[in-house]
Amino acid sequence: MIRLSASGQCDVSQDSAGRIITTCQVYSTSRPNEIKSYHKQTVYLGSEYFTYPMWQQGTIWIDQSGQPITCQLAYSLVDQKVYYRLNGSSTNRVATPESFSINGLLFTRRQPGSVGRGYLAVLNNGRTKLLLNVQRHLVTTRVADAFGKGNVFDGSYQTRKIYYIQKGDAQPEPIDLTRSSLLNVLYDQAEKLAERIPTTLTTETVISALAYYDTLTAATSVNKPALSTEPVFMQTLRNRINYPSRAWNAGAYGRVYIGFELTERGDVINITSLGPENDDYGFDQAVKQGLRKLPVLKPEHVGKYVLPVAFILTNTLTSTSPYSPTRTLQPDQLADRTVLDELTVPIVVSKSIGSCREIWGLPGK
Repeated sequence: MIRLSASGQCDVSQDSAGRIITTCQVYSTSRPNEIKSYHKQTVYLGSEYFTYPMWQQGTIWIDQSGQPITCQLAYSLVDQKVYYRLNGSSTNRVATPESFSINGLLFTRRQPGSVGRGYLAVLNNGRTKLLLNVQRHLVTTRVADAFGKGNVFDGSYQTRKIYYIQKGDAQPEPIDLTRSSLLNVLYDQAEKLAERIPTTLTTETVISALAYYDTLTAATSVNKPALSTEPVFMQTLRNRINYPSRAWNAGAYGRVYIGFELTERGDVINITSLGPENDDYGFDQAVKQGLRKLPVLKPEHVGKYVLPVAFILTNTLTSTSPYSPTRTLQPDQLADRTVLDELTVPIVVSKSIGSCREIWGLPGK
């Protein structure tokens, strides 16, 4: 029995064909306080639970610092709730654990600020993780028996799977199992990865690609500033810095240098333009706004930095080649700051905007 309430109860079983079936007995009165009632049995193909049988031996961790608790677990993919029974007890409880494992598969709770609901199964637990969210919902459309036994189900449980890539402590990013989707998330090593990744992917080929990606990033990070390899920092800026519309509408592209400091508490302060400002086109402000939206970073990155950002414009109406900025600041203009890897913000438009021009400072310069 999987659910008991004032209105009915459901049982999950397996038939001779190996199918999982949910049978519900529903009781109801037509009006409050009336004696007259009716009974209805509904039969659905599938189950709302992750496993069959629904109760399996597992482990839960209530919080990150907590001790593991061995117990019986049942994970509902419909309401994304974790039910547990302590060993030796028949009492069912609901938990919201930091993580849990069932049948050897680890699930973790989504981080604050994440989009979506439910837990994420850890399919690959390297520095760059492959995660999976499984959701299930009941569709109450009658289903004919595919085995030709004359059975008709009152509905079926439909499953939806969403895969994610998580770099370090950054927010998981959704992907589909295609080459282009994977390379878009692993953009910083896309050129080298493209040689190894097939067009159609499986979870096994994605896990293999992530192992190679981690090897590449470990090798290339040796000569980079540590902050340039911080996944949270890079993900936030990539998602938050947008090409100003007034710039591309004017056919403007350019490079800006923005200085900032990181305190021992991980806060970003003293954000300032180091090169000629491009206020009329919004390049400087776009980067400053992105830096202001950074979460608190690790204190190990304390220091003074400069972030170069290149805004690259492609207008397919006139050419398929991008317009990339060429002007740069001299090293002595960067003072005693650590120069981070340049961030590129590309945009592709198809519009009659006149001639494209690089902006360096005030209009006309």
